[in-house]
Amino acid sequence: MLKRMRRIGLFVLAIAVVISSAIIASANERSGTTTGSATAQTTASSYVIENKSSDKKDITVTIQHYNGSKKIYSDDVKTLSYGSKINDYAKAINWDVSSVTVDGNAVSNKNYIELTGTGSATVVVNYTAKETDVLGDTSFYDYTVKAGESNGIYYSFNMLGDNTNQRLTSGTSRNSWKGVYWNGWQNIEYQSRSDLGTGNNYETYSYELMKDDYDVNAYTGSSKVIKGLLNGIDSDGNVKFNYTEPGFFVKSNETVTINGKETYLRRYIDSMNLKFHKTGDTYKLTSVIDTAQNNKEVTTSGSNFFPLNDYSTEGTPNYFFGMRYDVEFAIGDYVGDLTYKFTGDDDMWVVLDNTNVIIDLGGIHAAATDSVDLWSKLGLTPGSLTEDQKNQTHKLTILYMERGAGESNCQMEFTLPNAKVVDVIEKPKADLNLQKVDENGNGLSDAVFKLENDSTKEASRVKSTSDGNITFSGLKEGTYTLTEVSAPDGYLVSDDTWKVRVTVDSNNNAVAKLYLVKDDQEQEVAQTNGKYKIENKKVQEIIENSLQYDKTAKVKDWDERTYDINITAKSLSTSSSVVQKEAVADIMMVLDISGSMLYNGNSNNPTDNGGFRTVGKYCDVKNSLDVNKVYYYDNTLTDVSYKHTNGNAYTYKNAKYPMIYINDTWKYYNGSSWVNVLDKISGYYGNKKDNNTTIYTLDSGLTGLKEASLAFISATAESSENSRIGVATFNAYGNNLSNLVNARDNKNSLKQTIASIYAAGGTSPQKGLSIAQTNLANSKRTDVPQYVILFTDGAPSEGTDKNDSKEIARQLRESGITVYTVGLKLNDETSNWLSENIASTNCAFTAANVDELKVIFAKIQQTISQNIDIKNANIFDVIDPRFQLVGNDGNVITDEALKQGEIEVTGTNGKVGMAYYDEVNNTQAIRWTDQTIPNVNTGEWNTTITVKARDKYIGGNNVPTNVSPDSKITTGFGEAVLPQPKVNVKVDIATSNDDIWINSGETVPVDDTNIGNSKVFDIGNVVNSKGNVVYKYNESTKEFEKITKGDLTIQWYTDDQCTSETTKDKISKVKPDGRTDFFLKVGYDGGSATDESNTNTNGNKVGNSESNIGYAINDGKNGNDKECVTDFENCKKNKSEYGIYRIHVKYTLPETGGTGIYWYMAGGMLLMMVAAVAIYRKRYYEYMNK
Repeated sequence: MLKRMRRIGLFVLAIAVVISSAIIASANERSGTTTGSATAQTTASSYVIENKSSDKKDITVTIQHYNGSKKIYSDDVKTLSYGSKINDYAKAINWDVSSVTVDGNAVSNKNYIELTGTGSATVVVNYTAKETDVLGDTSFYDYTVKAGESNGIYYSFNMLGDNTNQRLTSGTSRNSWKGVYWNGWQNIEYQSRSDLGTGNNYETYSYELMKDDYDVNAYTGSSKVIKGLLNGIDSDGNVKFNYTEPGFFVKSNETVTINGKETYLRRYIDSMNLKFHKTGDTYKLTSVIDTAQNNKEVTTSGSNFFPLNDYSTEGTPNYFFGMRYDVEFAIGDYVGDLTYKFTGDDDMWVVLDNTNVIIDLGGIHAAATDSVDLWSKLGLTPGSLTEDQKNQTHKLTILYMERGAGESNCQMEFTLPNAKVVDVIEKPKADLNLQKVDENGNGLSDAVFKLENDSTKEASRVKSTSDGNITFSGLKEGTYTLTEVSAPDGYLVSDDTWKVRVTVDSNNNAVAKLYLVKDDQEQEVAQTNGKYKIENKKVQEIIENSLQYDKTAKVKDWDERTYDINITAKSLSTSSSVVQKEAVADIMMVLDISGSMLYNGNSNNPTDNGGFRTVGKYCDVKNSLDVNKVYYYDNTLTDVSYKHTNGNAYTYKNAKYPMIYINDTWKYYNGSSWVNVLDKISGYYGNKKDNNTTIYTLDSGLTGLKEASLAFISATAESSENSRIGVATFNAYGNNLSNLVNARDNKNSLKQTIASIYAAGGTSPQKGLSIAQTNLANSKRTDVPQYVILFTDGAPSEGTDKNDSKEIARQLRESGITVYTVGLKLNDETSNWLSENIASTNCAFTAANVDELKVIFAKIQQTISQNIDIKNANIFDVIDPRFQLVGNDGNVITDEALKQGEIEVTGTNGKVGMAYYDEVNNTQAIRWTDQTIPNVNTGEWNTTITVKARDKYIGGNNVPTNVSPDSKITTGFGEAVLPQPKVNVKVDIATSNDDIWINSGETVPVDDTNIGNSKVFDIGNVVNSKGNVVYKYNESTKEFEKITKGDLTIQWYTDDQCTSETTKDKISKVKPDGRTDFFLKVGYDGGSATDESNTNTNGNKVGNSESNIGYAINDGKNGNDKECVTDFENCKKNKSEYGIYRIHVKYTLPETGGTGIYWYMAGGMLLMMVAAVAIYRKRYYEYMNK
């Protein structure tokens, strides 16, 4: 029954050791990652899939990604072990999840999907495009065509560069194009340059450059373009043309002084940003923003595209300019459209990966259009990429010029996954090199990190490569925040936060340094071989850092097959290993009870309907329910009415009967009061019957909040005698559920108050914060710190709610109150709003799911109240089905007795546990509840109990003594799985003895199946020394199975030393002439022992150094020969490993007829005569002596 609690993180007991002051990065944050290189993206909420299969086995999950009927990402196929999960299945980061189906069935809760089937599952995710505006870096180049004349020199941008008559210029060389036509026998030029005039350039620089019968420096007269002008981009990022040019895309200013005035010939402008409207993975240019003019919009896309009017030296419009931007992208698993489209004039080129000009619209022309399919240009087929091809970063360089002094049109649109517009400015940039490693320094793949620019909030994500390497490249000067988004399978996400500071040194080199943030202090991290190593720990490693625990099994009596089970636990949390914290505090819990907290809270009609998961009938599961959980006493719903401030009324369907464990009793809330759950309830005619009410779990935000809050209250009450807790809730209204009261004295009433709340309505945090503010102000204690814990699962409903909440939070903080915020499944905007406007510094937490929520509450509790011991622990030991518990009277406890009710078992050190029958595993179990695990410096939790191998179990080597992972130590925040010690169990089977009489000359009778009429050994019913039938245990099916002949070794011998082998066939041909014994040895292979099982059993094992065969022992029973009883009993006393088949021979008279009868008669008469003489002589001597 505790399977779900196992998800809670397992690492919560380590929290006191690893408390961080930084904001916790959500482990399930949505990821748009590439491998080994950064991609700027925004993040979103998490989408979790968890294996909760009914058979508790692996599920192979296939996840498909669609936009309508079109697939946009390739399928994900992953095998999930039971209880494991996919942290974020929605990998289309520029899209919203609109609907999900599992095996064709619609899913109501998209954020958390439980797979309860078996074998395999197909999850189809349908997306709708997100829409947002994004800014991209760009470079503009202003060309002054006619700067002026001085001393006979005409100054122009076109004078720059190499001096040649064959060159590209800005501005036209003539007023129209130079065209030709074919008159049938020769080309005729029908418009001469002298007829047209020189255009808008100085005559000095009106160069005629012919290409394909067109002057590339003149208007082509239409949308006719001239191809082949551009060569590409060199290795240094410089634009290269096939013709001489004045430096169109050179990143430097060129000035001259004309008549005492400095004038730009070329002006390089790096303050501009392009604004794109992003729809899904499609980016469409909308405008140009100038950051140097307070983000002024200087032009829009389309016609009249003149972005440099504010920088003109020749008046407006500023006709002559160039523009460049670069876009990087990695394809990853994307299979959708991959396109670039342009409409405009004049020159426009798109270069793929520096060398491939894929759009070529050169020349001075009217608006021209071209588009390109990048799949074909890359030579790739969607869905058929290698890992290297998926991870390769590609670059598009877009070059645009207006040089015709006429219309200026610019429309750009591209569809690319994981795209970012990169800065082409030659500012110093640094790379941050990390390596994700395990505790042994080995690289770990598939860890995802997020790096966010503290100023621009631009975020990049990188996934570690096979050797653990992570590189964030091209970092500008500034400060960044680094967090781990998700860890490799089997490892825990780090909740540490790092700062990355990029500075420029005196040599104009950018350097990135990493700092670990602890307690508001930054500690520089040392590099190893040029990399910052960040370690991930496995679940077990984290537990071992906070809790020292063990379970051992030692043989008590080998022959009796009894074993002592010892369980120990110590808290490793010490005051020297945690941040020093106040022992007493006043805490107001401010809890969100809006309708979105219900199971299906994000629908138009929020409800708990559809979220119930059956646990079982109360009479069957009451002994195995987790006392730290909130259950529901049947699946009845209740309507909770809510009247909005606008006057409209709404109804929210809540699970009506929450059930919790209070004062050693299960209680449920009936809508108005708390009622004890009865073991027996009234039936027909007043008879009492078992309570068969079905118990449920409900995986809603409200249930998770209740469980986390209840654990918080219990832990605070146990660890701090004088701390006080108050409770306020909010939707669109505030509710003061409890003033500040002593947590220890009022623990149960506080827990009942929270467990009974229902959810409805909107979200107005200020209503709850205001109540907390009043309670803390009216009940302030000298030198006692005050805290507010605000929990919410979404943004405030109204705009005024945000402002009012922000103001009250400011007042709380300024009055010295520490404000914690805990968000569940928040988007980035709401999470950032809480962090920046509500929470105290480093006190904003975000949980991607309910399990993380519990961990966060644990962290806050241990930050507020120092807790060295581990309180409220529950220890479970689920006994392997091959064993039984030994009771206080020294006798085994039967399954039948436990099915009637729990039985106390007192272990050593006075630890009283309750033995019960575990219906899930069909075996016996024992638990110790509400235990305190002392700190390692003050003692330990320690007890020993005894178990005995079941009589019906034949025995074997290397046998586990408990069921894993059900045997564990749990708290309200998490659990630690106990070891599974192995032992050897003596094989207990028995042989008997049989003796029969046969006539002289007869052969030994042999049965087809057995020998001796099954009295020596009955293969059909193998028994132990007590005469009970024994069974073997099937590890796969977890069932006892009958032993067959194939499980045994059977061998006959003719001597009691068992050295002379014989067979049943040979025995059947023997004609004994006197008493003859045959010896039967029957063995069972107990399997291989291990060093561990041998040690735990003091060297005893089934078999010997040569084999693993355990032999049947003679039980001392006999067949017909009463005189042989002692002989057979000695076999039992000597533990002889054989059974005896004893043959007696009797002699009979010959049949009637033949000469033999006369010899018998003569012999008989002779004997009679000898006897008569002897009698006569005896009587004679007696008479004479008288």
